[in-house]
Amino acid sequence: MGVNFVIALFGMAMDIALAIVTFKSKHLRENSTFVFIACESLSNGMLSYAGCVLFAIFVSGANFVDDQSCFYALAICVVGYGYSSLALPLMALDRLLAVLVPLWWVVFIVTGKGQASKKGEENLLVCFYNTSA
Repeated sequence: MGVNFVIALFGMAMDIALAIVTFKSKHLRENSTFVFIACESLSNGMLSYAGCVLFAIFVSGANFVDDQSCFYALAICVVGYGYSSLALPLMALDRLLAVLVPLWWVVFIVTGKGQASKKGEENLLVCFYNTSA
């Protein structure tokens, strides 16, 4: 039980440190991948909180924990689990769209299948492709 607590505490500290460094560093904030990783680590930190709660219940010597106390103690963990399981597919979808959508628009205009509605739109799309990929 104590080993789980130490691992959970170390994991929470590293997850929070990663999020703080990412949000404080201007260079890391510019890239959306690092922001997604920081948000994912925060959700994993909330999920690791369960190890601390279980250790606190073990140390307190309580044989029975009523429902209301259990809900308040583990609500953060449940939210962290939900966010963590939702954040990973959303990150994958975002990265997929960042690669596919700019490529599709660049190919669509460069091949001549589409007409640019405004002069200079081709340059804008090529610049968008170069900065986001």
